[in-house]
Amino acid sequence: MDPGVVSTISLVMNLVIMIVIVIGVLYRFRPKVHIPIMVSCFVLDISNVLVIELNRAAIATSIKTFSEFGSWLLKFHIAISLVCCLCYVIAVLTGIRLYKKNVGRRVHKTNAVVFLVCRVLNCITAFMV
Repeated sequence: MDPGVVSTISLVMNLVIMIVIVIGVLYRFRPKVHIPIMVSCFVLDISNVLVIELNRAAIATSIKTFSEFGSWLLKFHIAISLVCCLCYVIAVLTGIRLYKKNVGRRVHKTNAVVFLVCRVLNCITAFMV
């Protein structure tokens, strides 16, 4: 597939996922709606990374960017992307704990704020790299 088409599809997916994340946040007090939406966003985000990897060798490019004098914006985008992945993992772990034991709301909420800031930055920088 043409790399330009893949990039466009990836950017559209990125925006759609961001919109769905906002919808998920709006339903945060309704776990039966919030949880499936946020898990779907995680799966879609990972799928988007997989598409980028299969078409542009994103992981090799990331390693090369950090080992050489790459663009600072690309380095920032990669770093933010990694933080988003870490935040997803923390959200799943704290979310399960919150759902099952009703504890850890502050940690889950703090992680959500960090995640949302990083995810917005990721979405913006995706259009710039």
